[in-house]
Amino acid sequence: MYPTSPIEVLNCVNNLTTSSAGIDDIHPKVVKAVSHIVSPVLSHIINLSFITGVVPADLKAARVTPIFKSGDPKSKGNYRPISVLNCFSKIFEKLMFNRLFDYFSKYNLFFSSQYGFLPGRSTSHALLHFTNNILSAFEGKQIACGIFLDLSKAFDTLDHNILVNKLQHYGIRGTALAWFSNYLSNRKQCVNVNGNSSEFLNITTGVPQGSILGPLLFIIYVNDLYRCTDNFTFTLYADDTNILCIGKHPDQVIATVNHEMPKVINWFKSNRLHLNKKKTIAVLFRPIQKQIDDASLHISIDMQTINFSNCVKFLGVTIDTNLSWSVHINNIVSKLSKGVGVISRLRHTLPTNLLIKIYYILIMPYLTYCCVIWGNSALTHLKKLLLFRKSAFVLLLNPILLPTLNRSIIN
Repeated sequence: MYPTSPIEVLNCVNNLTTSSAGIDDIHPKVVKAVSHIVSPVLSHIINLSFITGVVPADLKAARVTPIFKSGDPKSKGNYRPISVLNCFSKIFEKLMFNRLFDYFSKYNLFFSSQYGFLPGRSTSHALLHFTNNILSAFEGKQIACGIFLDLSKAFDTLDHNILVNKLQHYGIRGTALAWFSNYLSNRKQCVNVNGNSSEFLNITTGVPQGSILGPLLFIIYVNDLYRCTDNFTFTLYADDTNILCIGKHPDQVIATVNHEMPKVINWFKSNRLHLNKKKTIAVLFRPIQKQIDDASLHISIDMQTINFSNCVKFLGVTIDTNLSWSVHINNIVSKLSKGVGVISRLRHTLPTNLLIKIYYILIMPYLTYCCVIWGNSALTHLKKLLLFRKSAFVLLLNPILLPTLNRSIIN
């Protein structure tokens, strides 16, 4: 593990994106303002940490603020915990992240179909890998059964001892391994509500929420999932896991799934990750001309029947059984109609430059997100999107033409 330098620390501090102060109440803006002064000192302290394998205890404390999502405000399940670490811990983690990532990249240790939290990989790449496998099956006159696994709080239930053993398996040894073991141990957090903080409690499982190292450590934790069976094709994006089983006949494919899924379940149990079987969904992908009765299909996991669906949302894109993308495009149209409605109501009160910004917030993201995946849909589906896009432009540039445009959409 090579040492850091004041220049590397200075660059790391200047690139910090965190905007909140941690337990120490030192705001990142303050650290950035004096970064040229403190970087040599920080460099020395960080190198001592790397050499001794010890992470300062004060850097392992977090403050958690519950943010209300929806539903009953009295139910704790309706709050999302937001964990904030102090900015100095982010500097330590970023420097270690660079070293750990470089090591895994140098020796090609990442699973080739893991797309989460890795530079140069995105949800588009994951969906391309997944859909290309299905299209290849279609071209070979085969069908594909997709199992979309739902993990319950995977980031919070990760076992520290298993993670350290996996790091050792990948060649992290000596002081470097001791550093990660120390980083994960004796972590604590308090909960802050309306300015009042609870007592600190120890965190015994999971990767630190809000950390830089946490996502990388998680994908290393699940990196060997694909080794549990040779009969499935895996697409991983952090804790979003998809399995494909391809074959000629439905009975053959379903039999293979039922035979091989216990191996996957055993992997999850061995790694102390909990699979939510009720939310796990199966989809049988087949060409549009191939008719199959889904009611005759049966997949069970640990005596729990897995529901078949005609479509499923994976990484923000709704995928249907024939890859026609009609359901996904209809969902986009529904969201675009709301965006166009907002622009319509504001067009007489806001200047054009602000309306254009609203367009790029409420319209453009839905048209561009993963469009490389669903953009080859039939023209009859794509026309719906083009009409709403045109509607938004007319509202922005020429509101007088709106009545005419509305009639063309209705017709």
